[in-house]
Amino acid sequence: MSENKNLNVNFWKVYLWALSFFRVQIKFVLGLVFCGLIATAVEMLLPKYLQLFIDTIYPDKNMELFIISFIILPILIILMFYAKTLINRFHNIIGEQSSSSLQYASLNHLYELGLEYYENNTIGETFDLFNTSIKELQKLYRELVPEIIKQTIILFVCLLIMFQMSLILTCTIVASCFLYFLTGPFFEKRASVIVKEAAKKLTELNQGVFNGISAIPDVLIYSRVKWSISKILNQHVLYSKYGMKRTLWLYLRGAVRRGSIAIGSLGVFYIGAILVRSDSMSVGEFVSYTTYSYIVVRAFTEVITCMTEQKILIAQAEKLYIFHQRRPQLREPSAQKNLYSFRGDINVKNVKFGYNGNEVLKDISFCIPSGKTVALVGESGGGKTTVSKLIGRLYDSFGGSICLDEVNINEIPRDELLENMGFVFQDTYLFGKTIMENIRFGKPNASDEEVYEAAKSAHAHEFIKELSEGYNTLVGERGIKLSGGQKQRIAIARMFIKNPKIIILDEATSALDNNSEKEVQAAMISLLKGRTTLVIAHRLSTIIHADKIIVLQAGRIIEEGSYEELINNNGAFLMLLNGGVY
Repeated sequence: MSENKNLNVNFWKVYLWALSFFRVQIKFVLGLVFCGLIATAVEMLLPKYLQLFIDTIYPDKNMELFIISFIILPILIILMFYAKTLINRFHNIIGEQSSSSLQYASLNHLYELGLEYYENNTIGETFDLFNTSIKELQKLYRELVPEIIKQTIILFVCLLIMFQMSLILTCTIVASCFLYFLTGPFFEKRASVIVKEAAKKLTELNQGVFNGISAIPDVLIYSRVKWSISKILNQHVLYSKYGMKRTLWLYLRGAVRRGSIAIGSLGVFYIGAILVRSDSMSVGEFVSYTTYSYIVVRAFTEVITCMTEQKILIAQAEKLYIFHQRRPQLREPSAQKNLYSFRGDINVKNVKFGYNGNEVLKDISFCIPSGKTVALVGESGGGKTTVSKLIGRLYDSFGGSICLDEVNINEIPRDELLENMGFVFQDTYLFGKTIMENIRFGKPNASDEEVYEAAKSAHAHEFIKELSEGYNTLVGERGIKLSGGQKQRIAIARMFIKNPKIIILDEATSALDNNSEKEVQAAMISLLKGRTTLVIAHRLSTIIHADKIIVLQAGRIIEEGSYEELINNNGAFLMLLNGGVY
């Protein structure tokens, strides 16, 4: 966390990082430049032809030259349109592929950051990051950078021709552009500050809307609809306030640019009239030059607008840049060891761990032999769930070691480690898809028959068949259409189809009623058979048959043994039972 707080962020760091997503599209960028040069070269010939027509063809009634130009011009125009078609094609490819690269890299990095990021950041913040920051930055790839490339080519080619035609007129145009650079940055800087503040308020608004939608059942139960709506409306009012300021400063910025260009255009007409009157420039040459000046003004306006929009987008993208600079707490081992002929032995030795400087586990050690079941019990906050997270290497311990079959888990590739483990939590997450898809999540390439067998083993097949759509029944957001016991049996079916060697049950039945618990327990007996199991439980029925029970208190193991042994010890476990904890 500290490394991100102290991260030095400036415009160029964020901008160069954002442009790095163009690297894989470099051939299309070069194609865009090449076709842009061809299209621009042809386009720049048209004002020259206008000059030729006014000064030579029309006055001299030169039909031969007119016919030649009439033949050549359509060919050049067709070439220009073909080049522009390719430009449009390259533009789209660059925009879409770069946007996809950014989306993929962000999602992949989110998973790499793992549980530590998820537990320390709200879902609303993450949702805003993906729904707003990424979406805004994608404009850089789809619109701004390709447009800057195209318009910059036009601008430079046009200016070269104009300098060759008239130095004084071109200096007048350039001077008006510099006039904008004297006053424009003030408005741009102010607009960027307001835009950044507006982005913060939009993040707060999005998070408020997300929380409001997520909490609909509680809002209705507590009759707090007006309270919830008023909070969101207040956030919307704050965002609208900054939104109006943003609109004002963006308008002022544009007004300054338009005013500078208008001054330059007036100067060109005034000086141009003098040059034509003194025969220093022909009428055709002045008309041609004026056409070029309009093209330059348009290109300059586009480039400045896009560059200003870039600055605003980069200011909004700082949060996304900082997100990407976060280093995952867990790193893949440099020298990896694979789990060949994996038995499932777990050996926890002298493990220490803490959160935010608070020590949670203090030098704990225990073993779970292959195929055996060990239960962790103790009061809330004693470190039971933390142990399960460390064994799954969702966090790394601060000291000691955890081994599977005598191989340190820090040396095992994370994907391989987690493929050999299955977790069943108290709050099972089900996707808003069908039951079939939710079970198949445990093994994405599983056949329908494998899904049916897993459901039967989890004692879920019967209730699924009774549903109107059977396995094709949509379960609703987070499985809201199913009961607690039904959701747990779907989760257990996932474990059956995944078929891991190690099972970790984290208070998997603590929120169920007695009938639901019996149904889930029946499924668990089948699931745990022959598997190494760690059970974290608050109910006696889930631990009474464990091979060993370990009592944790304030991060230390204070007692361990079988159920009968601990009862006979008349110690901490018996006090937990008598106190009604189990």
